Amino acid sequence: MRQTSPAGTQRQSERHGLRELIAANEDLHGPLTAEEIRAAEAKMFGDAYTQA
Repeated sequence: MRQTSPAGTQRQSERHGLRELIAANEDLHGPLTAEEIRAAEAKMFGDAYTQA
C-alpha cells in the first residue's frame, strides 16, 4: 500500500478545493473558453508557456 506524505495530502486537498471553485464558477458563468484558459496560462506562466 502506498503512503501519501503530508505535503502530498495537502496538495491533493488543494486540488480538490480548486476543482470545487472552478465548478462553482462554471455554474455561475458557464464553462471557460479556450481563450480564457490561454489568457490565464499566460498570466500565470508567461507568454512563452502558451506558445510551446
